[in-house]
Amino acid sequence: MKTPQELVSEWNERITWPKYAGYTKTDKAPFGYDAAWAIALMLNKSAEVLKEKVFADGQTRRLEDFTYDDDEMAQMFFDLLKDSNFDGMTVIKHYVYLISSFVLGICPNILWK
Repeated sequence: MKTPQELVSEWNERITWPKYAGYTKTDKAPFGYDAAWAIALMLNKSAEVLKEKVFADGQTRRLEDFTYDDDEMAQMFFDLLKDSNFDGMTVIKHYVYLISSFVLGICPNILWK
C-alpha cells in the first residue's frame, strides 16, 4: 500500500508521460481519486450492512434495489461515508464526503441530517 505522499508523487510523475501529453494537470484530481475510493469502500461496507438491515417498511434491500427516491437507503450510504477512514491522496475527509455525495447524485439535503 502506498502512502498519500507516494500516490501524489506517482501522479505527478505519470502526468508527464508522453501518452498523457494531451491532458492538463489539475489540483482537483486527487480529490476525485479519493472520492472514487470512498464510494467503493462505502459500497463494499453497505453490502455487509444490508445483509442484516431491516428498513422502516419491514423489508430488507440489496444494493441492486437502490433508487434515488429511497431516502432511507441514501442516508445509510452517507452514514457509511461519514464513518469511512482511509489514507488517500488528500487528507480532507469532509471534502471527499461532499464530492462523493454529488458523484452519487443524491440530494445534498441528506448530508445534514
